[in-house]
Amino acid sequence: MSRFPSPAPHSLGAPLLAFAKANRWFLLGLGALYIVTRLPFIPLGYGANPDSWGAARAARILAEKGVYEVGRYPGYVLHELISAPLVQIGGWLATNAASAFVYLFALVAVVYIAQVNQHRSPRMLLVLFTIFPLFWLSSVETLDYAWYLAADLVAYALLLSGRATTSA
Repeated sequence: MSRFPSPAPHSLGAPLLAFAKANRWFLLGLGALYIVTRLPFIPLGYGANPDSWGAARAARILAEKGVYEVGRYPGYVLHELISAPLVQIGGWLATNAASAFVYLFALVAVVYIAQVNQHRSPRMLLVLFTIFPLFWLSSVETLDYAWYLAADLVAYALLLSGRATTSA
């Protein structure tokens, strides 16, 4: 039994729908900003960080030979497993577009977390998460940062919703 009480489960969608209805035009503009600022960088290679090229190399070897080689130490097997078919299908266009798409889940989770915690300015928080340079860069390159940030934020949102519980 956990020492921390679990919150009562509630709808994941209700806070998100309320935010979307109240901020329709804001979200449309922010979505356009998201696309316009990232689209030009998706076709420019696997990323500026040499580790992104190593991750892509490891994904390509895994897809072609079925053998895992570390792309960067200590090894990020989950991301490289996911990237393997993407590298085969569309190279850096596919992997970078996938990172940009996955980061959208992080943004949705930020909105949910802000709504549930009654943040006084969820719109500003969302703008900051959209344009913050470190997050912006990680959302257009073939590295696992955007993927794991999204997974962490979604997990926290699920914990807040009562749909996931702490263990031990």
